[in-house]
Amino acid sequence: MSLRDQNRTEKLPKDNGDKDWLYLNLEIFPDPIINQDKAKLTKYEQIDIDLITWRTLIMISLNKMYGLIGESSPFEIPAELSSKSIILKIQTEDKEKFNNSLLSYTFNLNKYTELDLNCYIKIKKSAHYVALVM
Repeated sequence: MSLRDQNRTEKLPKDNGDKDWLYLNLEIFPDPIINQDKAKLTKYEQIDIDLITWRTLIMISLNKMYGLIGESSPFEIPAELSSKSIILKIQTEDKEKFNNSLLSYTFNLNKYTELDLNCYIKIKKSAHYVALVM
């Protein structure tokens, strides 16, 4: 086999792009019972969840489902889309761990704000590229 033929048969390295990372669009949703109380709904709409609270909510949800192993899972919050929505960057192999822990976690806002209301976190979109989840 000549050198030229050998070069043709060599496989080029695959371009994984950003496949090591997965981006999730997360949003906090209130308990549907809030629609019966307009005063609570108005207060809820005015609440702004900061990034420290988001990080705390994610860490607690991971800890409740997976303990210290879950809590040690790396993640970043590269963008805040609105007062109750963020982009979360996680490793692709942790997708199931984050899905399970976030979708099974409910919390009360009175730990973080003055409003006594149960809420949950919903994963609206997920993709390997950040532009696809905005």
